[in-house]
Amino acid sequence: MLATPTPALITSRKQVIRNIIAYNDAVPQREAMLAEVKRSFENTFRHTQAWFAILRHGQWFVAPAKYAGYQDMTPERYDAERIGLSGTLASGSIAALGYTEVHMGHPAYDAMYRLTSQVGIPHRQGTRVYVINGEELPETDRVIVEAVLALLENAGISQEAKDRLRERI
Repeated sequence: MLATPTPALITSRKQVIRNIIAYNDAVPQREAMLAEVKRSFENTFRHTQAWFAILRHGQWFVAPAKYAGYQDMTPERYDAERIGLSGTLASGSIAALGYTEVHMGHPAYDAMYRLTSQVGIPHRQGTRVYVINGEELPETDRVIVEAVLALLENAGISQEAKDRLRERI
């Protein structure tokens, strides 16, 4: 069997957000996964030291560092390449985007706890949860951002330009 190259680390906010959302989308589908893929995927709940969180439409989403920090991660890819993945390197790639550690009682930490409880697999003792910087705009700021984007839409700005602006805010 040929060795597969280690996936590239994420380099943008968009990539880490995509991975975190994809991880959360995969959780309810794990029963349909091949046995080995399911086992590897579920082991992320037991062994993860660092979880990363984003806020989307009022809901917190979390994913393990190894899943969030490598480009285009899927449960199958994680299973095939998990031995070569480094949580430290993944966390370092996410650190370039900036993050803040949160603790029990914070909604992002609670989201990690709910996710692991929903699956029935306890999270690792000493688990840390980090919010990607820029994910905690107060609701009034989010309303202002969306209003500005709506004004720009009326001015004919391209969707690509609006997406770039939304990523930076």
